[in-house]
Amino acid sequence: MFMMKGLKSMEETRLDLSKYRLEKAKDDLGVSKLNLENKKFSQSINRSYYSIMMISTLRVMMMLRSNLKMQKNS
Repeated sequence: MFMMKGLKSMEETRLDLSKYRLEKAKDDLGVSKLNLENKKFSQSINRSYYSIMMISTLRVMMMLRSNLKMQKNS
C-alpha cells in the first residue's frame, strides 16, 4: 500500500483516536469521583455516564472489529 511519508494509515488514526477517547473517559471518571466527594451529584452523574458510555462503545467497537477479522479469515 502506497503512503506518503509522514501520513498515518487509517488503522493508526483509528487507534490514536480510540486511545484518546479512552484516556478522556478515564479522566472524566476521575472528575466524576471528585464531584461526588464534593457533593456535586448532578455533575458526578453526568461525567460517570459519559465515561461508561465511551468505554462501553469502545469495547463494542473492538469486539465488532475482532468478529469481522475472524469472519474474513474463515
